[in-house]
Amino acid sequence: MKKYHLSVQQLLKGLSMSALIASVVMAMCALWLPVKAWLAHELITYSWQHYRATGQALKPWPWADTSAVAQLHFTRLEQKVTVLSHADNTALAFSAAAVAPFNRLESTSLIAIAGHQDSHFALLADVQLGDEILLSTANGNELRYRVSAHDIVPQHSVLNIRPDQLGLVLITCYPFTYAGNGTQWQDTREVFGQAQKRLLLYASLLEH
Repeated sequence: MKKYHLSVQQLLKGLSMSALIASVVMAMCALWLPVKAWLAHELITYSWQHYRATGQALKPWPWADTSAVAQLHFTRLEQKVTVLSHADNTALAFSAAAVAPFNRLESTSLIAIAGHQDSHFALLADVQLGDEILLSTANGNELRYRVSAHDIVPQHSVLNIRPDQLGLVLITCYPFTYAGNGTQWQDTREVFGQAQKRLLLYASLLEH
């Protein structure tokens, strides 16, 4: 049987090549997540633009079970968030979403929208009392709200909101993964990143 003997140089060369391949694979994996997030954002934005222009819901990708139905505009922060049709774990991974049964976005009844505190609703850490929020819907309506109050409740508590209430409720996990600038919602005794509670921001409907 023929025997092969590897020199030290050959062994080192092989190890270097293996390390290079491993580094390339790790880099590709690291790049995939931001690319995936960017692509999802672009597709959801197009879904909203299509719905706004035609009135016809469009799935952001063929296998999606949701579509874009509205857009939130936080005027002071100059930031916008597209709202998906219903809040489940899959939809919330990609954007904020309307919470049934408070998801009648074309009406002036109570509207509830949820989002993750470490992504699409991270900006709520910077929202302040008195801030104006615009909610654009597919029929061209633009509902104006002003942030009026907040509440912090246990994660699994029953939300104290009723269908006959008016206004907008934004729901996210608490505390945030960073302190933000609008520290009104922050408790320095909380440990950032361990989201064991819910933050509810209430906004009153303004005349339009």
